[in-house]
Amino acid sequence: HFSPFIGGLENMVFDLATEQAKKHEVSVLTLQYNKNLSKTKTSNHFKIIRHPCYSLLKNRYTIPKKSFCDNVAKTSPDIIFTHTRFFLTSFLGGYYTKKKYPEIKWIHVEHGQNFVRSDSFFIVFFARIFDFFLGKWIFKNADKIVVFSEKGSAFAQGLGALKEKIVIIPNGIKIPQKTKPIPRKNKALFFGRIIPEKGILEILEAAKSSP
Repeated sequence: HFSPFIGGLENMVFDLATEQAKKHEVSVLTLQYNKNLSKTKTSNHFKIIRHPCYSLLKNRYTIPKKSFCDNVAKTSPDIIFTHTRFFLTSFLGGYYTKKKYPEIKWIHVEHGQNFVRSDSFFIVFFARIFDFFLGKWIFKNADKIVVFSEKGSAFAQGLGALKEKIVIIPNGIKIPQKTKPIPRKNKALFFGRIIPEKGILEILEAAKSSP
């Protein structure tokens, strides 16, 4: 997904592309999860290319249709970024780059620091299979891997990434310049999608027992 879809990964990539576009020609290749979204668009001085896709799990996971890699070639990249190992687009973008353009540097940005968690056995099962095959391939073959924490680095190494390839860059968030103080009385501030996998239930349980 990508803007206008709201999510942590999507916001981070949007901000990254906006900054890069100040000095470079930037294209974001994503999927057309909503047919009402235009296939090409310019936003904040970078180009958005949306490829047709199939939607699964009520649009939470999308799979690109045939010829996705043709769009990679059309952008004629000098460097390629992929984001998060369990999206098929990350594998396809990296694999195509290594196969067709071995001279191009491939940077993979890993937003996760643990295996996928879900109440569904099938989601966990298939996600784990993906991690131990395609995820491992991504970590082993990317030229550089950017993670956000020491835990993210350890996770990537556990799936085959070489320590010397990993760069830790903490991911910050934008906050208003003026904020009102929040009274300290069992209040939690959460940034992210409201889904169990984000650990919201654990936060609420912890709040019950805090003084």
